[in-house]
Amino acid sequence: MENESLHWSFPRLASLLLVAVTGCAATYATIPEGPGVPVVHRPMTLWTFLGVDQLIDHHYESHDRLMARIGQHFPDLEPKPPLVLNTSPQAAASPSVAVHNAAFVLSAEQQAPQKIKAIKAVAKVGAAAYPQVEEALLAGMDDRNPDVRLASVEAVLKTSGDGCDPCDLTGNCTPAIRHQLWLMGYGVHDDGCPLEPSPAVRRVARLALGVCGGPMPVECPPPQSNEFPSQEIIEEVLGPYDLAEPTPADGPSAGPVLPE
Repeated sequence: MENESLHWSFPRLASLLLVAVTGCAATYATIPEGPGVPVVHRPMTLWTFLGVDQLIDHHYESHDRLMARIGQHFPDLEPKPPLVLNTSPQAAASPSVAVHNAAFVLSAEQQAPQKIKAIKAVAKVGAAAYPQVEEALLAGMDDRNPDVRLASVEAVLKTSGDGCDPCDLTGNCTPAIRHQLWLMGYGVHDDGCPLEPSPAVRRVARLALGVCGGPMPVECPPPQSNEFPSQEIIEEVLGPYDLAEPTPADGPSAGPVLPE
């Protein structure tokens, strides 16, 4: 009987010692209260019940207070804030303009594969079925990422349909899309630079425009490739030339004049 009572007393003694070391097991971590402080309730787990979580929190609080005191004399020893991902919510909400803008730019660039996948999917449906298809293709053709623009014009090229057939519901050669293709393939700025900076996108846009066919918008002049060498370049390579027809005075001489 004595041995049986001792057998049951050891677990109880171990539990009492653990509670004495870690503190009261039924207590929670101290939560600051105030009008602007949200109340956070810690879920009850085994480690919370045993007081281990409270002991860890107390250790970190003591460590921070100690490092704050040391930092009065040795500021370089204070811990630095951890680095976060450039696309994390913390970076997007950062007061730093560089960090905030980097989060926006990198997040937009990382969406390029998703945009390309979506454009390929909606292009197969056809712009005549949903007006959102035309909007998606035009948005992809005006995207800042060249891969997205290339995927958009390739999608139009592969799913062009018959631009001259008004009953074709599966193609994507709408007037707005043809106009955008012309701007991408042949349009230039006032300084002579092409509107579309990527040569690959310009080439595919011209191919897609040729496949679409159909009447062009009124404001579009006849297509002329802006990549044809200028007259100055041709003269520099071949020398000056004159396209005017030769006059009789410029013709070959009839030969020497014989004396009579």
